[in-house]
Amino acid sequence: MQISEPCRYGHPRYPRGWGWKDFISWKRLEKSYIVDGSVTVEAHVTITKMEGFGKADLRKFDESIREFSDIVLLLLAIQSSYFKSLLFGDFVESEKPEIELKGVDSESFQNFLELLHGESSIDDSTVDGILYLADMYDAPTAIKRCEEFLLEKSKMARHAKLKLSIRFGLSSLMEKNLSGIHTLQELRSSIPADFSEKDYNSLLVFFKKNLRIA
Repeated sequence: MQISEPCRYGHPRYPRGWGWKDFISWKRLEKSYIVDGSVTVEAHVTITKMEGFGKADLRKFDESIREFSDIVLLLLAIQSSYFKSLLFGDFVESEKPEIELKGVDSESFQNFLELLHGESSIDDSTVDGILYLADMYDAPTAIKRCEEFLLEKSKMARHAKLKLSIRFGLSSLMEKNLSGIHTLQELRSSIPADFSEKDYNSLLVFFKKNLRIA
């Protein structure tokens, strides 16, 4: 005999439960389903969302692709003027077999490389780190891809998007966020906490918007 029941982890009525608490009573299980002292349970699990876990690498850039390392470096140089100068310019580092990138988060750099190689590595948890590296290494294609994500797919709050648009000079994103502001209260709630540290042009945009709203 078989029974089945769809269930969710952390049901609203049982937030600490692992599944559906009332799927079957223990008494009924013992009476109807135990055969020779055992019962077989088969579960088909669909993961709809995960939080708190690191993203799996979409592409390898380690020793396993050593034979293609020159191609990886060439693409990096094509996409980034910084790496073009570093790897193929007159820098001392261009002659070294290995170059250390100091102060760079390894996960963000992995995501940055994946993006340059055509992978979909941008999401709300990675876009900030990718933008930081793309801006630092002058990689305009990566910056454009990040802005497109923030404009079309991101679920981040408006003030968070506005902060990124100011920090990295994303004009289309800034314009879209400002266009949705109609009152002083909305403007104030959208201004990042570190607004005063931003550049003059960004301040001017906000001031002009402030004068146009009620």
